[in-house]
Amino acid sequence: MTTSLVYAPANAHTMHNHPESHGRMERLLPELDRAGLLADLHMIAPVAATDEQLLRVHTAGLIDHIRQVSVRGGGLLDHGDTYATPESYELARVAVGSCCAAVDQLINGQVNNGI
Repeated sequence: MTTSLVYAPANAHTMHNHPESHGRMERLLPELDRAGLLADLHMIAPVAATDEQLLRVHTAGLIDHIRQVSVRGGGLLDHGDTYATPESYELARVAVGSCCAAVDQLINGQVNNGI
């Protein structure tokens, strides 16, 4: 079985004391390595999503809203705790594009699963 791993460090997408942060993967990778699993993973290079990929799922208005919040220096994206930093828009594009690349490898039979 082949498992792909996409890892794009997102150090700039972090809000103090928020569970959604880059620290989750930073702690996970050493544990995968200690368990002897990291060497068995097929690494996929991070790639930014195209506008076409984003528009398959999100409206142009939502995409522009997130971009504008990032450009203005970050802030909350809704009435909850979903936030953006100045770098979040570009980091989100990389997250989406990388997930699409992993799905492409799954569909093409290059890997059996991925994270």
